[in-house]
Amino acid sequence: MQFFPVSAVTKRIKEYLAPGMDKEFWVRGELYNVSERGGHYYAALIETDKSGRTVARIEVRLWQGVYQNINRKFRQSGLQLKMENGLQYGFLCRLTYHDTYGLALEIRDADPSLNLGEMERRRQEIIARLKNEGRFELNKRCPLPFLPQRIGLITSGSSAAYNDFMKTLNTAPWGFQVFLADARMQGDATETSILKGLQVLSRLDIDLVIITRGGGSKSDLYSLDNLAIALAISEYAIPVWTAIGHEIDTSVLDYVAHTSFKTPTAVAENLVARYENLKMNLDNFQDRLHFHWQKELRRQFDLLSRAVEMLKTFPKMNLQKNRSRISEQAHNLRNKTSIRINQAKLALQVTQQKLRSAPDGQLQKLKLDLGYCISSFQLFKYIGLLTEQKRQLKEYGKLMRAHDPVNNLKKGYSLVYDQQHKLVKSVHELKENAELITRFNDGEIKSTVSQILEDK
Repeated sequence: MQFFPVSAVTKRIKEYLAPGMDKEFWVRGELYNVSERGGHYYAALIETDKSGRTVARIEVRLWQGVYQNINRKFRQSGLQLKMENGLQYGFLCRLTYHDTYGLALEIRDADPSLNLGEMERRRQEIIARLKNEGRFELNKRCPLPFLPQRIGLITSGSSAAYNDFMKTLNTAPWGFQVFLADARMQGDATETSILKGLQVLSRLDIDLVIITRGGGSKSDLYSLDNLAIALAISEYAIPVWTAIGHEIDTSVLDYVAHTSFKTPTAVAENLVARYENLKMNLDNFQDRLHFHWQKELRRQFDLLSRAVEMLKTFPKMNLQKNRSRISEQAHNLRNKTSIRINQAKLALQVTQQKLRSAPDGQLQKLKLDLGYCISSFQLFKYIGLLTEQKRQLKEYGKLMRAHDPVNNLKKGYSLVYDQQHKLVKSVHELKENAELITRFNDGEIKSTVSQILEDK
């Protein structure tokens, strides 16, 4: 049995490969077992069947300079060349052999269109599944408080997205409470960290969950086009807002979220705007309410002032009216009495004349008639009526004077008004430190309520 040394075998392999060493060809596969040393990448390209079983494998190498050239071309397409396990790429390669590292493919170039197409295909498959399962509307049905204040935030705590979001909230005076679930927003750990953040925040008393990150390449944002995260959001019991940082594209998470925004700043501005709009509406309502109440207060104060004036003048007017009426009645009574007396005198004179010329019988009859006239005159009746009218006049005067507030003040009573000159009738209308005006017969004092004691 003949054994050949390793160097002899490698020499023969090199001689065998030599005619085809300069040929380059395109290879499509999935990165596996990626490692990086000194800026150079070492990995394997594998091919799997539908069951996920590896059916082919070959080692690949990507030198630092070539990686930088390829990455510049990828950035022009909005991508980033990431050497990470599980990513699909189309590489331009050539076959090489190294005495130490063995047979491998040396990567010379990469096609970004393959990655764009593969990412879009997977993205459309996720969107179609979510739509078919009716997931788009589930989280949108979660009730959202009119003024969310306790906010659960899922993002990287060291990112610009976090700083932009918090800066916008902190400049507003509304006292938001933010509970941060620090998460990886790109790469292999994205799914695990966001799902963990959703789970932790679900146990807190919060009004709203926001998932946000700033802009980036399509490959950076592709980590958020994730089926597991989308399913978790659709089944979440709390409203979820998203601000994934796209200006043009829409993330898979935007479809299932309660509401989506373009940037972290935009979602923070929406929260602040809710409070600002409410404050503006309340200020307008307060101004209108103050205007109407001031107008009504002036109207009521005018009515009260007129009532007070009427209360002051009514007794005098009523007394004067009664005096005039009684004077008129007395005058009428005097006229009627004078007329009756004159009539009686005239009749008496006629009678006397007749008596002088009439016999004694006739004289006697006239005397009887005269007696009857005198008795029917009933002067005392009119005198009694006049006396009753005077008595009533005195009673009206007493009544008017009894209801005059000035007399009550003279008796030691006082009237208490608030700052709006409204009469205070109960301690229930007062608050501590309220300013009062107390009116006495000879002046007013101003005071402040230090304690309210109610009758039990």
